[in-house]
Amino acid sequence: MHQSINTDRLGSETASGLILRKTVENVTMGTSEGTANEGFPGDRLSYRIEVINAGTEPVTDIAIFDRTPPYTALDAAPANPVALATGVTCNVATPAPAGYSGPLNWTCTGALSPGDHGSVVFVVEIVP
Repeated sequence: MHQSINTDRLGSETASGLILRKTVENVTMGTSEGTANEGFPGDRLSYRIEVINAGTEPVTDIAIFDRTPPYTALDAAPANPVALATGVTCNVATPAPAGYSGPLNWTCTGALSPGDHGSVVFVVEIVP
């Protein structure tokens, strides 16, 4: 087993009330979704970035930035567009086809209402 650590830094709740949570699930091994996981070359890992409006006002101009972890490549292009919540649509800003490794970016249009939440997902394969 090859171990690689993928650390994401997310700020605490912003003044707007926007919260981001990232989880991972090893699809190949059937593990539960959590903040950490492990895998072997050839395993597929599904990453979910959840966006939550815990504030009292709608949030607009949402942008989500991440990257494929080291030693991985996209298993397939992320879904595009993604309905984050009612009235909010996110699009992959930079093309990211299967086999791609590197930065990922979604830009979202619409207003995320207080209490609303949704997520974007990408699946990678651990490469040898």
